[in-house]
Amino acid sequence: KAREPLNDRALSRKRMQASVAALAAVEGVDPKRIAAIGYCFGGRTVLDLARAGSFAGISAAVSFHGILDDGVIASEDMSHPDAPQVLICHGDADPFISAENRAACEEQLRRCKARWDMLVLGGVRHGFTNPAQALNPNPAFGYSARAASVSWKAAEDLLAESLR
Repeated sequence: KAREPLNDRALSRKRMQASVAALAAVEGVDPKRIAAIGYCFGGRTVLDLARAGSFAGISAAVSFHGILDDGVIASEDMSHPDAPQVLICHGDADPFISAENRAACEEQLRRCKARWDMLVLGGVRHGFTNPAQALNPNPAFGYSARAASVSWKAAEDLLAESLR
């Protein structure tokens, strides 16, 4: 039961929205200044949350080496001022993301009129933000200090802009 969100993306999005609502209800939290950041599977999850448009409850979503596709859940109009801004940080040598899936994700974001940016890092593999990937013998994975730094700076810039 706990692994259902891996396959049930609508359920995963509902759980993310419930988490955001719980956070927004905490005393001292400004509900207009909530963002979501995810890595790998979490990167896909924050993109699915952002696809809820103004119903996402977040101001920004950042996906680091996330799973990219056009989502199997319906996207809302993401042009609404309350819809989150989206940043995708992706290594172009990530073997888990096909060119077709990346293109499908980009097309969906265009079609939904999202406010989005994609930072594509040349020669960078999956897991590029995690220094432990330097020890991983699997050639699909790889740490890149430069990519980690550049992508984190882009995320900081987006958060500074969207959480004002």
